[in-house]
Amino acid sequence: MKAKLANDPAARVRRVLASGAPARIVTRPEPMPVMEAVGRLVEAVDKGRQLMADEGLNRDDITAGLVHTTIETGEFGCKWLPVAPGQIGEYVTDFERMAARGTLQFLGILWQQKRGDGGGSLWVKPLMGGDAAKLQLQAVMNVAAAQTGFKN
Repeated sequence: MKAKLANDPAARVRRVLASGAPARIVTRPEPMPVMEAVGRLVEAVDKGRQLMADEGLNRDDITAGLVHTTIETGEFGCKWLPVAPGQIGEYVTDFERMAARGTLQFLGILWQQKRGDGGGSLWVKPLMGGDAAKLQLQAVMNVAAAQTGFKN
């Protein structure tokens, strides 16, 4: 394993992000505010992009999105962080609209990392505990893997 990590800078980035400090799991009764969830995502993506750059990789080859669910409807999915500057306001507004329609919960951060050979990897960092959250996180990862062709 160490030999693989020594020769694969992308794997080193994944390892740091996936096994770094545990995500702060939400255990409070009220949902996480939209701005807190987006703030956590932006902070995590900034760290991921910096790690990519530190390894000599393209910092644009890593991104992440918030996995969310609306309690009343049972709908869930992932909304990827926009890459273009100036789109974060619309990103936040979309989540605020969802929250106005029902109880919006943020389940985790879904990561996507591209490789030079056209492939890539997906992994998730949970923000909520519980069996239902785990099942929804896995379902979103499976959909993302099918759409991108990346492994999870």
